[in-house]
Amino acid sequence: MNKRIFLASVLSICIAGCDSPFSDEKEAPGLSFVNVHDNDFEKLSGHWVYNPAKCEGKIKIHGLLEYKFSESGLSVGGAQMPLTGTLISKQISAEVEDLFSNMKTCSGNPVTLASETRHLQFESKSYKLAFVVSGEDVWAIEGNGKPYLLERFSDVDFKSSEIIEPTQKELSNI
Repeated sequence: MNKRIFLASVLSICIAGCDSPFSDEKEAPGLSFVNVHDNDFEKLSGHWVYNPAKCEGKIKIHGLLEYKFSESGLSVGGAQMPLTGTLISKQISAEVEDLFSNMKTCSGNPVTLASETRHLQFESKSYKLAFVVSGEDVWAIEGNGKPYLLERFSDVDFKSSEIIEPTQKELSNI
């Protein structure tokens, strides 16, 4: 009987120790911040989408990019678990400004960056993505160096917009 009580108490201590509210272990933070202003993070937070057919008023499935940014991290392409990492705020460099030099808006006007434009770099162990926040505009710059103008997911009219399905060539390149 004493052996059972002793074994039960040892097991209960082990189990309680694993889930103890007094444990020194803390969950890893989703994001670390380096020089990021609150208003920059507020502008970047949320659910974003890049639609390559935005200027045509359509939704193009092939090339559609999706990002969700929160204090938990960055989710890419509908991923359930956000990537954790560091968000670093940098002054906009001439190299990044140059990426926008030949870009046009949907109306054909040149893209101009606001004077308070910020370059925010997200870095995790396995993924890097740059964001440019200029006024109310948010751009993502993927590894190919091309800026993509993002729209808030809630602002995209998925219900009534024409959907452009991927071509056979696009499907074969996936």
